[in-house]
Amino acid sequence: MFQKISLIFVIIVAFILGMLTMAVFGEKLTAENISEVIKKTTIGITQDTSKKATLMFSPEELSINRAISGVAKADIFLDAKTHLVTSFQIEASYDSQVFSDVTIQDSEFTAAGVIFFNTVDEELGRISYAGGIKPNSNPLTGQVRIATLQLSLRQGSTASNSSIILLDKSQVTDMNRNDSVLGNFPSLQVKIY
Repeated sequence: MFQKISLIFVIIVAFILGMLTMAVFGEKLTAENISEVIKKTTIGITQDTSKKATLMFSPEELSINRAISGVAKADIFLDAKTHLVTSFQIEASYDSQVFSDVTIQDSEFTAAGVIFFNTVDEELGRISYAGGIKPNSNPLTGQVRIATLQLSLRQGSTASNSSIILLDKSQVTDMNRNDSVLGNFPSLQVKIY
């Protein structure tokens, strides 16, 4: 019995290797097309970034009037595109000499999901916020507001502009994949007048 299973396994592996070999060597390899051949033979990696999930701020640019209040808010949206999103992690940085009292406020997502952590390090200017769906819940699809960012202008700050930068550590997971499906994550521009 064990020998039959081993033989079947060897045949399957040989078939797969044969198909990959034909895919690679079936085309004439040149310096110009080697990256295309690699893309064709790479298994499980999406090359089309238009199909990747995105994190975005709304509005895309904030204006803070230091004479009126010095406080501003921006919603953070997750656009799942074609993915079945099970969790997200936002890692962002900001200039702690410009902003203070930075908070991430939960959204309607928290009723359907779980917030794993929500921390703001005022000294370093770092935001860490992560959440996911509850067990046996439907994955996130479409566009969902996952949080609201609120910040205040630090007293004495003379900056005329700044930004909240989403870092590479930010990620979005799909229930059918084990890697991040996050594509775009533009920064939030802040104009101060």
